[in-house]
Amino acid sequence: MTTMNAAMAALFVVSVPAVGLADEVDEPDTGLVELYERVRPAVVRVHTREGAGSGFLIAPDRIATAWHVVDVRHDLRIETLDGRLIEATVLTRHKKHDLAVLQIDEPLTFDGEPVTPLSFAAETPPVGTPVAALGHPLSPSEDRKKGQTVGLLNWSLTEGIVSQVGEVSVQVTAAVECGSSGGPLLDHDGNVVGVVTLGIGGLGAATRVELLDGVVAAEPSLPKGPSVELHGRYGIGVTRLPGQDAKTGTFVTLSTGLEVVLDRKLMIGLAVDLDLLASKKARKEDNLRSRRLQMAAQIGPRFELPFRPKANVPMAIQPYFTAGVGMARTGVHQSTLRFTDPNCDPFTQDCAYDATSETVWNPNRWMPVVGGGLRVDIAGSWLGVEVTTNPGAPEQDTRVMFGMGVRF
Repeated sequence: MTTMNAAMAALFVVSVPAVGLADEVDEPDTGLVELYERVRPAVVRVHTREGAGSGFLIAPDRIATAWHVVDVRHDLRIETLDGRLIEATVLTRHKKHDLAVLQIDEPLTFDGEPVTPLSFAAETPPVGTPVAALGHPLSPSEDRKKGQTVGLLNWSLTEGIVSQVGEVSVQVTAAVECGSSGGPLLDHDGNVVGVVTLGIGGLGAATRVELLDGVVAAEPSLPKGPSVELHGRYGIGVTRLPGQDAKTGTFVTLSTGLEVVLDRKLMIGLAVDLDLLASKKARKEDNLRSRRLQMAAQIGPRFELPFRPKANVPMAIQPYFTAGVGMARTGVHQSTLRFTDPNCDPFTQDCAYDATSETVWNPNRWMPVVGGGLRVDIAGSWLGVEVTTNPGAPEQDTRVMFGMGVRF
C-alpha cells in the first residue's frame, strides 16, 4: 500500500510541470500579431496598367514603393485596406536604387481615422535580426472571386531573418514574390528597415532604409521628357493583292515589329512583313513562284481605354501611317529530265535519266510603299488590318494584310 501511494505521488509531481510547459508552448507570438494589426493600415496596394505592387505610408500624403512598380508614371492608383482607390502621382524617384515616392491628394485614413505613417529604423540591422515583409505576393490586379486562394495573398505577412547586408540591399529569408515589390521590410518593433525590390530564389532583397531616407529628403525629381515604353510584336496573317487573281495574289504573311510608345499617346515603330506562297498546289499548273518583303516605318496616335484598376484588361486602338520600301520577287519553277546516254531512244529502250528541279528567279523588284493601318492591342495580343500601295503602280502593287499575333 505504501509503495502504491509513493508511485501515485511521484506521478502527480511529474505531471504538474508538464501541463504548465504545454501551456507555455501553445501561447501564440503576440508580438507579430500586434505588429501586423498595427502596421497593416499603412500598407497599400499599387495598381498600374501592367499589374499590381505594394507600397506603404511614410507621411500623411506620401507613399514609398519600388520604382519598377510605377516607372510608367501614368494611371497610378493606390488601394487602401478598406478597399478605396485613390489617384497617385510620382513625386520623386531613384532609378539605380529602385525607389520611388508617390503623392496622394489627401491624407490616408482607415475607418475614418488618420493612418499613422511607418517610422524608419536608424540603420540596417545586422545579419541574424528577425524581420517581416508585408505586401501582396503574387497578387493580381483583380481579386480572386473563387477557388482556394480567395482572401489570400493580399496584405500578407512573411517572416525571416536578415541573411546578408550589401551596399545597396539587404538580403532576407522572408518569402517575397513579384507583387511584394515596394512593400516594407520591418523589424519586430515595426520600423522600416528596407523596401522590398526582388526575390532571389527562396530569398528576398530590399533596398536599405538609409537609401530610402535619402530619397525622401531629396528635392522632388521626375525623369525628364516623356515616358518611353519599348514593345515588340510578331504574328501571322493573310495578304491579298487585289490587282491579281486569287491564285497568284494571296499570301501567308509572317509579321514582326518593334515600337516605342511615348507617354502612352504616340507610337513610332518599324515593321517587317514577309509574304510567302500561300498554296503551292494552287500554283502548280503554271509553276509560278513569288515572294514579297516589306520594311516600313509606322507612326500614329495611341488611344487607350480608361484605366480600371481592379478589373484591368489593357486595350488600345492604334491607327497609324506607314511608309517604307518593298521588294517583290517572281520566278518559274522548272523540272528537267536529262538522259544519262544521249544516244538512248526512250521510245524503244528503257533509258536511264537524271531529274532536276529548280526555280529560276527574276531580279528583285524594289518599290516605295505608303499606306496606313489600324491595330487593336488587347493585353498581350494584337489584331489589325493594313493597306499599302506602290504610288508608281497602284493597280499592280496595292496590298491588303489582315494579321494577328502577340505583343510583348
